[in-house]
Amino acid sequence: MALFDWEPKYSVYIDEFDKHHQKLLEQLRNLHQSMLNGQGKQVIGDILDELKKYTQYHFNAEEEKMDELNYPNKEEHKAKHKELISQLDEIIDGYKSGSHQITSDTYQFLNNWLTKHIMGEDKKYIPFFKDKL
Repeated sequence: MALFDWEPKYSVYIDEFDKHHQKLLEQLRNLHQSMLNGQGKQVIGDILDELKKYTQYHFNAEEEKMDELNYPNKEEHKAKHKELISQLDEIIDGYKSGSHQITSDTYQFLNNWLTKHIMGEDKKYIPFFKDKL
């Protein structure tokens, strides 16, 4: 299963956020490669922790900008962020407890999660931010 490659169509036209999205993609690739290489549970657990940490960092940056500029759909967007973090927590907690393995289904979920969030939710704020940044 291939993770998606960054293309201009994924841009939200805010350099900071595009760089964040690219970093998240890089972390997903690291996770995927670590699993293919058969690296141990600690390595994969650390990558999952870093993915969550960076995802929260990115979401906080987006939400601060939404608050600063009074984005009208900020509460809906924040709710999506909260939902995604909750799903990521379930994956991480399950993996660390041994009740969940990182499989191709997990990768597909994470890949879709990132792609759909960028192309769906994040693309919605482009017209609003365009004239303000």
